[in-house]
Amino acid sequence: MAQDFWQSLNPYGIITVASRMKRLSELMFIQVQELYDERGRDFKASWFSILATIRHEKKIDFKTLATLNNISSPAVSQSIKELEEKGYVKTENGKDRRSRLIKLTAKAEKVLDEIIPDLVDIEEELKTILQGKTDSIVKALADLEQNLRAKSLLDRVMEREAALCK
Repeated sequence: MAQDFWQSLNPYGIITVASRMKRLSELMFIQVQELYDERGRDFKASWFSILATIRHEKKIDFKTLATLNNISSPAVSQSIKELEEKGYVKTENGKDRRSRLIKLTAKAEKVLDEIIPDLVDIEEELKTILQGKTDSIVKALADLEQNLRAKSLLDRVMEREAALCK
């Protein structure tokens, strides 16, 4: 059985999707950063989703920001600290002493406006590369993420295994 499995395995197929998505993500971050650097932007590609979320929400707490971006609270805290040091965000006390709200500064608004041409160019190139398949790829990734958050691979495998043992 082991030999048959390894012989039939496509090392570039679905079983390697996590590794491939990680490599693709890293490659895209590097290449987007190269574009920002080439165009003299004072911006890190890794800041985009957090700043775009804050811009959309106007004011947002740490937990909601983490949830909306599917990242950990410590990762949000680390990014916000870096963005505060750059003068791109500021925090203020929320309704109770424990909550803090994050909002963009005028400096961040200006930088986000400056990268609009870059974002338009990136989007157009990705559409060209994907030859009109953007909606299906984005939907497939969203479905995969939603399903894995709803029920882990471990739970799915264990349930299937239990069902086979009945």
